Amino acid sequence: MAMAMATTKHRHKSSHGEGGVSSSASASASAFDGGSRYGSGYYKNAKGAQHGDKGSSLQRKLKDRELQTFVIGLTLLSTTCLLMSMRSQLKVQPLRLASDQCEPVTQERLDGMVYICNGAGCDYSFLCHSINLLRFESNWQGPIYVISDRQDFISEAACENNRAKYEVIVAPETPTMMHMKNFKRQLFDLVPNNATRLIYIDADILPVGCLHDFLANENPKDIGMFLDSWCKGCNKFLGGFVYMTNTEATRRCLQEWIDESSSDDFKRYKKDQDAMDSILAKGSVCNEAIHTLSSSYIETFDDNMILPLFGVIRGKAPTFQHFSHGIRGLPIWPRIKRNIEGQIEHVYNIEDDDESGESKQQQQRFVNK
Repeated sequence: MAMAMATTKHRHKSSHGEGGVSSSASASASAFDGGSRYGSGYYKNAKGAQHGDKGSSLQRKLKDRELQTFVIGLTLLSTTCLLMSMRSQLKVQPLRLASDQCEPVTQERLDGMVYICNGAGCDYSFLCHSINLLRFESNWQGPIYVISDRQDFISEAACENNRAKYEVIVAPETPTMMHMKNFKRQLFDLVPNNATRLIYIDADILPVGCLHDFLANENPKDIGMFLDSWCKGCNKFLGGFVYMTNTEATRRCLQEWIDESSSDDFKRYKKDQDAMDSILAKGSVCNEAIHTLSSSYIETFDDNMILPLFGVIRGKAPTFQHFSHGIRGLPIWPRIKRNIEGQIEHVYNIEDDDESGESKQQQQRFVNK
């Protein structure tokens, strides 16, 4: 009886305990449900927060882009101002003269440098600058020939009474420019002493670097020419500089050039480069005879001054600078020419320079020859 009552009590306690567990579970479930609802509410709020973060991120990106645009614009403006300043400086210092004393060059490398100055149209003042730079800056110690019909050259009164020691080849008067230009294609018949290697150079090309460096790296078998400037309407080759060796191929090429440029009684072409382009297109021997000289040795001072600007940026050190007809036809040219004359004043005063002893000795050696 007692055991039955104890067992019944025990069962009641167990039942109460199980009921307690059920209540706890219900409470836990209720708490979980409440948590789920809170959690759902929380996630809704998180989505809103995410939308806010996206908005802030977009604003940051826009600000970054604005900053990048500002920096790029400022860089472009600064670069443009720098380029404009450098371009303006070209008008003040047009020449890039050799920084060191050039090694002397004698007839062992070349038989002569040849200029042509015929008629009143010849700018003999600029020609004199080219001759003096060739002699005293580029340090050419060999013969300089001037083919001319002008009395000031024939009498050797030009270029400060022939200070640079040129030799005159008297030429007949020429009725047209093309007649005069044909002289450069006849140099082996005009220059004395059976020359075999000559360079024809226009008066508007100034030697500013070392001729020795150029000749050490350029040795054309027949003819060497620079490419013409890069521009609309430019020709393939620059006609103002011809490095020629007296070979059969050279003579054939030059004769074909003479024949074409003389077409229609010298009236077909205004530029002899046009005649050259024509014979090249016809399959002339000149296609094989002409070697393209490296453009690193020459720089054209064009009317927009773009090429010399790029040359300065690249640190180019040309041997020759070509002052094209375009730049010489602009109102700014007299100023540029005056500044050129200021830059080469030392060339004309080189004998009075105490530091130029070696140059004076070299000049004296040439004069004694």
